[in-house]
Amino acid sequence: MASSDDVNVGQGMHPATHVLAGWCAGNALSLTAKERALCIAASVFPDIDGLSLFAGVDAYQTYHHV
Repeated sequence: MASSDDVNVGQGMHPATHVLAGWCAGNALSLTAKERALCIAASVFPDIDGLSLFAGVDAYQTYHHV
């Protein structure tokens, strides 16, 4: 089992990938434009913890991917 020290912070999905995933999911269903936009917004919402970078690197390292 890997320890937290073995985890590479640079790995994982990027916000652009989340947007594309939300767009694909929204277009796979019969949704209105507003519902598709909500689907995209919901897919990007998990990345909101990245905003902690504006408070500094220490805050980012503390709260990102919590």
